[in-house]
Amino acid sequence: MQMMNALVKATFEQSLRLMIDTQKPIYPFALMRFSDGRITSMAYKEQKDDKGNVKPQPPEAEWTEMLYTQLRQVATQLNGPDLVVLARMHEAAEKNGEQLKGIWIMVDHRNVRPWVVFMPLLKQEGGSFKPGDLVYYATDQTIFFHPDL
Repeated sequence: MQMMNALVKATFEQSLRLMIDTQKPIYPFALMRFSDGRITSMAYKEQKDDKGNVKPQPPEAEWTEMLYTQLRQVATQLNGPDLVVLARMHEAAEKNGEQLKGIWIMVDHRNVRPWVVFMPLLKQEGGSFKPGDLVYYATDQTIFFHPDL
């Protein structure tokens, strides 16, 4: 559980740093931790057509689904990761019906039930955002096979 929390924290930090550096929302990405302590990332890589022109990125929802599928395939490998996080932007409805933007992270471990963490980004005067309190909840969506779910 400690490894899961540490990787989630690192993912939020990386996401916020990316947003500050690029002045844009994050594009979905994943981090994978292996049993030897190695951490690797999986992110969209620029694609070029036959003429060398850069292809546009797929829509976020489409790329998230492609990334999720790739992560599930990697998770089945014998020496695959033991812990995976998938990060993306997300909008949640507040009680008053307004949309609240934030960073959504799904975390899954080979031996622990998966969960999701949402960090709302609270709009401040002047248009800047600050991180809000984390919201944790269990999920039945998995990357690893969990026979008990």
